[in-house]
Amino acid sequence: MQAILSLHTASASHSPLPHRAGLLQVDYFCEAVMGYALMCRILSAHPSISRHAMPAFLTLLATLQRQGVLTSNIWQEILRANSQLPVNNWGQFNHISCHPAASQAMFGISFSPPRTLTEPWEVRTQWTSDEAMGFLMTLQPSLHSINWLMAFADVHMRSRVAGSPHRVAEVLYHSCFLVDYC
Repeated sequence: MQAILSLHTASASHSPLPHRAGLLQVDYFCEAVMGYALMCRILSAHPSISRHAMPAFLTLLATLQRQGVLTSNIWQEILRANSQLPVNNWGQFNHISCHPAASQAMFGISFSPPRTLTEPWEVRTQWTSDEAMGFLMTLQPSLHSINWLMAFADVHMRSRVAGSPHRVAEVLYHSCFLVDYC
């Protein structure tokens, strides 16, 4: 299977706090909090799902966005084309466990830390872009929901402890992972 994403470079001029074009910092953090709340609601509806399911989902969202496969405009067009389908179909979230990668540790997703704190993590997965988009289309999140989850996905990616064999304790990854938020 193909890796969805493998990144090695990023601009070193990222601001210390992420922002999306036109969004104030406070609005970004409000979106991230709403994404966290939505994540909690999804998980409470699926108490028996693996503890790795939601981090895997957030990582898949972040990789799709980072690749440019998923943007607010693209998702808005998908929603418009599928307007007859229900949105926020979170009852289908447990289908993430049907992917072959779900039987592996961390749902088949691995992270390699950046060489410096200004580079993004290298993320590898056994999900293809088509599989991840297909799963997302099954869930059919509203435009607000996808934006909230994308903001929280950025926080999720940024909160990974940066490290190497000579890791400094409690040093966090400071570079934005998501393109639109940098």
